[in-house]
Amino acid sequence: MDLSLEIFLKEFYSSLNKTDFLKYMEEKINLRYRQGDIEESSRINHLASVRKLREWKPNLTFSELNNRTAQLFDSWMKRKTGAKTLNARWAIHKNFKTYLNQARKVDHIDFIHPYDFFRAKKEVGRHQPLTKDQFLQFWEYYQEPLIHPSHRTVLRAFLFCCVTGMRHGDVRRFDLDWIDGEFFDFVPGKTKRFGTRVRMPISKEALDLIADEIDEVNDKKMFRYPSEQKQNKYINEISDLLEIKMKVCFQIARETFATLYMEHDGKLEVLASFLGHTTTQMSEKYVKIMDARKKSEGLRISNFTKPDL
Repeated sequence: MDLSLEIFLKEFYSSLNKTDFLKYMEEKINLRYRQGDIEESSRINHLASVRKLREWKPNLTFSELNNRTAQLFDSWMKRKTGAKTLNARWAIHKNFKTYLNQARKVDHIDFIHPYDFFRAKKEVGRHQPLTKDQFLQFWEYYQEPLIHPSHRTVLRAFLFCCVTGMRHGDVRRFDLDWIDGEFFDFVPGKTKRFGTRVRMPISKEALDLIADEIDEVNDKKMFRYPSEQKQNKYINEISDLLEIKMKVCFQIARETFATLYMEHDGKLEVLASFLGHTTTQMSEKYVKIMDARKKSEGLRISNFTKPDL
């Protein structure tokens, strides 16, 4: 009998370790990567969480999981590792919980779920979006005739994130086939398993950046050079050069797009469609209201004391 894909996957699933959770998690991560459910960057991130769990408990069986497991793991991370901030611990808890959910809901393994009894906390991220003035500093530096070639290449990718709202990972896999007339039309890598499509108008600024990329690099590996690590290193060098007193990385480009769009009277439901979100609540976390807007809006409070005319 020929081995069909369905039979192969069924046999592969049955081979997942259903006794040792850490072995199961590692096998499941690699399986999801091979099936295209997660990208390489996610695979690396998830495997890092496995290593963190192994530092805490070299062996962790499903039968050992109980109502205190997540709390004890959180306390250990706070005392013994570099994951001492709420957000650093939250990210690891998120991965831990994801594969516990996979084990229970997908592979039907029976165990006590630690996150039925523990909720990992998260605080507002330290990364803040660029103000309009800061964004214009980067934009004007990009136009400088004497800009270093590496700075120009990396800054072009960063600015492209800022004017499209695309995730860094999607920009690094950008393809000219995503251009459909006057729109970008693509499936984001992070949500492709859900079939989410993004269709948004192409701005003149985005087209100009694409044209520069084709002229100066090529149309085969757009926005992929240099490596992701060096891109973040160079963007911080540029930030220091411009004397922008904040931590700058590609992560804030998407937040900059969302915030500046809303600062210019954008509509939240439209922003959600641009970002590929299914609900406006998902988009709200990207929007950071600038101090200048808060100050001007704060003047409305004075109206409390004035009689209506």
